[in-house]
Amino acid sequence: MWQGLQSITDYKKKASPVADHDVLLPDKLNNFFARFEDNTVPPTRPATKTCGLTFTAANVRKTFKCVNPRKAAGPDGIPGRVLRACADQLAGVFTDIFNQSLSQSAVPTCFKRATIVPVPKKAKVTELNDYRPVALTSVIMKCFERLVKDHITSILPDTLDPLQFAYRPNRSTDDAIAITLHTALTHLDKRNTYVRMLFIDYSSAFNTIVPSKLVIKLETLGLDPALCNWVLDFLTGRSQVVRVGNNISTPLILNTGAPQGCVLSPLLYSLFTHDCVAKHASNSIIKFADDTTVVGLITNNDETAYREEVRALGVWCQENNLSLNVSKTKEMIVDFRKQEREHPPIHIEGTVVEKVESFKFLGVHITDKLNWSTHTDSVVKKAQQRLFNLRRLKKFGLSPKSLTNFYRCTIESILSGCITAWYGNCSALNRKALQRVVRTAQRITGGKLPALQDTYTTRCHRKAKKIIKDNNHPSHCLFTPLSSRRRGAVRPDSITEVGEDAVMLVTVSPSVPTLTEEEQEELRDELLKVEDEIVTLSQVLAAKEKQVADIKRKLGITPLNELKQNISKSWQEVTTSTAYKKTSEGLSVAGQKATAAFTSMGSAISRRFEDVRNTPTFKSFEEKVETLKVKMSPTASQGDFGDVLTSTATSDPSVPVEKQPEATQEEQPH
Repeated sequence: MWQGLQSITDYKKKASPVADHDVLLPDKLNNFFARFEDNTVPPTRPATKTCGLTFTAANVRKTFKCVNPRKAAGPDGIPGRVLRACADQLAGVFTDIFNQSLSQSAVPTCFKRATIVPVPKKAKVTELNDYRPVALTSVIMKCFERLVKDHITSILPDTLDPLQFAYRPNRSTDDAIAITLHTALTHLDKRNTYVRMLFIDYSSAFNTIVPSKLVIKLETLGLDPALCNWVLDFLTGRSQVVRVGNNISTPLILNTGAPQGCVLSPLLYSLFTHDCVAKHASNSIIKFADDTTVVGLITNNDETAYREEVRALGVWCQENNLSLNVSKTKEMIVDFRKQEREHPPIHIEGTVVEKVESFKFLGVHITDKLNWSTHTDSVVKKAQQRLFNLRRLKKFGLSPKSLTNFYRCTIESILSGCITAWYGNCSALNRKALQRVVRTAQRITGGKLPALQDTYTTRCHRKAKKIIKDNNHPSHCLFTPLSSRRRGAVRPDSITEVGEDAVMLVTVSPSVPTLTEEEQEELRDELLKVEDEIVTLSQVLAAKEKQVADIKRKLGITPLNELKQNISKSWQEVTTSTAYKKTSEGLSVAGQKATAAFTSMGSAISRRFEDVRNTPTFKSFEEKVETLKVKMSPTASQGDFGDVLTSTATSDPSVPVEKQPEATQEEQPH
């Protein structure tokens, strides 16, 4: 199915094949790949007792049945499909061969042959160094190597460098990146500090392993001397040819290096470099296979320990035959201090190491500001290119399930790569850009896709539980044991809720143990450290509050305007609340009832007043008032009492009352 999808979408384009018109190219490449060969005869190991390691037919049968049938065959021409299909018949025969090889500490010559296929590292090849040597070895020997690798891994001591994160269980690139960032950020929280990160690049690291030195290191790790002799024989006397098209080079016999493509090579390289550790407490050397990073924690501008560490690393590389590629080695300086300072460059082998503002470390773009905008932009751009392939598949009528599978394998894998190390510190803008890709893919597939936040939380939970159970993990000390109010111990696997940044392992002891003086002193030191961190965080909070006030002042947001906005917002929230609506409805009903009550009361008063006017007493009083009025004002207009009241009520109060002329002496009544 995947071959069809790749054909439709043109996804995962194959590298352009190496031109085979140059007949001399295979020999040139073979000599170039063998340039680290010292042409010295490997030392003869003293005879030892028979190796105690043996394999059963069940072990070999299980290994044969796990062979990938699609893998290319080695120089012997035996494909993996044959071993897988005939595992039951071949297991017994090869069990005897493998055990005989271990007992004699010798590997059959036919198993040590390798055919090198040069793979271009980039689209346009300009020099021989642009080719990567990939070795095709016997599939049978790969099964043998896998059995030996499992045995070596099971007996390795816990004293191995904990900062080597490759080829070890429960370790990944996420852990290497997270430890690097945690080491830097923890130091940057202190005053007058900065961090220098040196990203080391080696030239053909696997091809430079010296087998004799490797065997000595294996013996110091506690491996059986007979097994060490077997490893020495496995790495020496190897026959190598380079194939370009139909042209094959002249064979070369190599006694240096571990072929890229062998199962044992990565493990042997990590064991070969396990003693490459920091010599100063203020420095850390973090490794993932041949990717090495020196993290220097600088305080008060004192770089003495960091520069000595870099010099010591250069000496170690010379002693172990590793070649530093200074042109590809980069340095990044993380300095959050307000006052900018000029940092003197680092020199390696007399060459100045280039300073960069951003570096792609184990697939993740890290910047000197320790933000994730650069990485987010790179991830979004790559994911959007894959969305084009997803749309093309939809036009071909693929089912939503197939589209979802393609999304998970080609797009989600990009968005969620090392997500536990960087997504938690992303800005809201970066998260929106990432989630926008998920929403677009969801519209194309027509199915529900998990949000990146959910993916991040799930993976944090899973990783935290693994770290809690692994006492040798470098991050295990970051998970603080806490006591519970309930009696009884709580196992780590019973934890269901785990925080995103840290997970607390809940344990309980029935009684509080008595602390020794040393433990009390350690706790006091830890208490002082925590208090210092609290003070630092308080200072950071105060600085942030001041920054917010300055931004508001520049934007013209005064306290009065902010108060008005808060009051307006609060009033809007009140008016839209359910309680307010119910109160308004209640007041409206009460108003209607009050209006009806006042109307009925007015009607009752009017009827009562009419009844009073029709009584004989009121009419008698009205006649007396009229008689008195006639006697007092003969010139006054005639009318009953009701007319007077009516005229008074309808008169305009703004019109002045006309003053009556005073009566003369003759007109006055006698």
